[in-house]
Amino acid sequence: MEEKLESLSRTVATADSLEALTRPLLEMLEVVTGLESTYLTSID
Repeated sequence: MEEKLESLSRTVATADSLEALTRPLLEMLEVVTGLESTYLTSID
């Protein structure tokens, strides 16, 4: 868990787009919730 948090911190500090943040955030959500998969959906 700590490794994922450190990775997320590095990504947030260096990301230049929302897309660059999405995958690390979804991976962290999987770890925290114990779910097999997570998705981000944009509804227009």
